Amino acid sequence: MRFSKTRLWIAGAVAFMFGFPLSEKAFAGFFDVVDTSIGLGLAIADSAGNS
Repeated sequence: MRFSKTRLWIAGAVAFMFGFPLSEKAFAGFFDVVDTSIGLGLAIADSAGNS
């Protein structure tokens, strides 16, 4: 099956429109996980230092 350049551009635009909102949510979720992990690590280190 041959793809013309126009169809390739349309397919790329559709993939970008679907992927951009999903990647934004995944990126935001990634920072939440990292922030929570760092907070947990600091809390564990703090409690180990106080005992």
